[in-house]
Amino acid sequence: MKSAYKTLSTQVYQLDKPIGKSFGDIEFYQQVLSSVKGKVLEPACGNGRILVPIFNAGIDIEGFDLSEDMLKTLTSYIEDHKLALNVWHDDMTTFQTNHQYEAIVLPAGSFMLLNTENLAKKALNRFYEVLHPGGKLFIDIYLSGGLQIGDTDVRTFRVDDATTINLKMVVKDYDDKENVFTSEHVYKQYTNDILRESEREVFPLKFYTLDTFKTLLSCSGFSNIITHKNYGKDVHKQPAMYTFEASKSY
Repeated sequence: MKSAYKTLSTQVYQLDKPIGKSFGDIEFYQQVLSSVKGKVLEPACGNGRILVPIFNAGIDIEGFDLSEDMLKTLTSYIEDHKLALNVWHDDMTTFQTNHQYEAIVLPAGSFMLLNTENLAKKALNRFYEVLHPGGKLFIDIYLSGGLQIGDTDVRTFRVDDATTINLKMVVKDYDDKENVFTSEHVYKQYTNDILRESEREVFPLKFYTLDTFKTLLSCSGFSNIITHKNYGKDVHKQPAMYTFEASKSY
């Protein structure tokens, strides 16, 4: 799996979604994990937006990410705040750990970066392997919300008084076999209106229906599958975010 977050995209993510910024997900995960007695894992933990608040709530959690730039941002925060929080560089499909976990959480659609069913199955099988019997898996996915090739979004992020980063996102391709929309993200950093740096990323997202994702979980051995819509808050919000909760059999 290829990392989707490089230097400028990580900087934009940090400006747009800093540690502790919640979309209802932080409160949701703090609640569902509050009764967990053992260790929790967050694959694809990114800049620690959710990982750090959960850790600070007293939950024994650790995480990893494939993006080295994201991890640099996170480890810098951990060191600055003197947190005993373990994070490392790894891949969702092949990660290595010496622990068994009571829960694994993948908030905010990060699982959708696995852009083939084969990769998704590998990750789910690996999650199943490292869960204790009876352990819980929580995965957020959202529905496509009518994405189409050519859809374009342009945003500007202010770094400081002199510097901005412009981001243009264009949906470029759709793979109907894998149900994957691929976007091109172009970042341009300007200082005093002079272009200083640019960066291009290809950003695939694999979408599922509720039924296909339940089937995928079942095929990996998970049972007692239930869903939570939009973290139990605004159930009419679109595109809807669904949290799948599933258990490893005893």
